[in-house]
Amino acid sequence: MAQEHPHIINTLEFCAGFSMSLYSCAESESIEPMKSFLNKLFTFLLSYANAVRYRICHYLTMLLNSIGDHAVIDDNLCDQITSRMIDRSMDKSLEVRAQAVFASHRLQEPSNDQCPIIEMYLFHLYKDTKPEVRRAVLATMSENQKTLLAALKKTRDIDDSMRKMAYEFISKITVSSLTIK
Repeated sequence: MAQEHPHIINTLEFCAGFSMSLYSCAESESIEPMKSFLNKLFTFLLSYANAVRYRICHYLTMLLNSIGDHAVIDDNLCDQITSRMIDRSMDKSLEVRAQAVFASHRLQEPSNDQCPIIEMYLFHLYKDTKPEVRRAVLATMSENQKTLLAALKKTRDIDDSMRKMAYEFISKITVSSLTIK
């Protein structure tokens, strides 16, 4: 896997910021330029090289993080990104899987019981053999009843850093939001 090189990171951050500035300007007109740009990026997600798939997922993470907290994304575009990141979450490379988890972070719907991103997160939390991917899931997973139960089960994980992250995840949940069954 390619190393974290500061020049690559700076270039990706610049491109993400520039793309989002174009998207915010074109938001009133049409989202076609952004859709065609992302469709071109999605073709690179099928690349043979692990480094290319990793960098595209990393770029999508930066792109989605640079949007802002109250931004609105077109439903079709959101569905495309979701399906591509779910595909990449099943990649053979653990770095690509972990980066796909980070890229999916902004697309979660904690109030939706059938959210595909949370379902993907729970799948990796229970089934992925690599602790790096499980840690990425716990670091980005939003808090709700399903994810709280999963985090409680991860307090008995084989990996000690995973157990620590599970306790940190549980500590973020306020007591007033819990109910007695």
